[in-house]
Amino acid sequence: MADLHSPYQNSQAFQLYTSNTDGKAKIAGYVASLAHHRFGQQGVLLDLGAGDGLLTKELAPTFSKIIAVERDPVFKDALGSIANVQPVIARMEELELPRSSYDVALLSYSFTGVLEGERERFLTRLWRAKSPNGFVLAVTFQDGCRWDRFADEIYSALGKTRSGGTRYHMRELQRCGWRAEVIRSIPTQIWAPNIEGLIDVLEYFFAKTDGEREIYRELAQSILPSYVDAGPEGSTGVDVVEDVLLIQPEHES
Repeated sequence: MADLHSPYQNSQAFQLYTSNTDGKAKIAGYVASLAHHRFGQQGVLLDLGAGDGLLTKELAPTFSKIIAVERDPVFKDALGSIANVQPVIARMEELELPRSSYDVALLSYSFTGVLEGERERFLTRLWRAKSPNGFVLAVTFQDGCRWDRFADEIYSALGKTRSGGTRYHMRELQRCGWRAEVIRSIPTQIWAPNIEGLIDVLEYFFAKTDGEREIYRELAQSILPSYVDAGPEGSTGVDVVEDVLLIQPEHES
């Protein structure tokens, strides 16, 4: 039987990734500008799938309050240490929110974590809980960017099914009676000092067991060099284009 990584090991891998990308900061900058234009600094953010709180922390100065929802209790202390943040350890689908609970809901790479059979109900409850002028955003990678092409090769070689990407979100939302519009495409990058370091940084996405880790590292040695570019301060990076989606019901009731 495969030796699964412990939650702590997975959180370490996640933190290695988040500390080696400018994606969180750039996404936060754009979301903050949208929220500030509409709500000033009085808005409430519902951060769904907050993880270690790196994106949450970037957004904290823009909002009067952030409700940070994360299912992994490993991150509770990190989230709770950020000013104006109320951590909630729960699955997003389990949330019971009263009306006007938030002004901006953000699903940054977390919509795919909602089980297919629960998505329509989840979105309906989420929409009903927003303020009258509130909105719902999702973030995912743009199909066909360098990161997407690299990940597709790795997943195909591993024999694993992928989820995520803008087309996937639009298709799955449409199935639920919802729609998404790309309102901004943001060029970002993931980097490390060299190829070996970049393989370490990207391991979080591809290797959940020791067996997968060995296979992934062998594959990445041969595949990754075709996709790298120059990163900051002489580092080695993979370019990513991240799409910010505005999510709305197809027909408002």
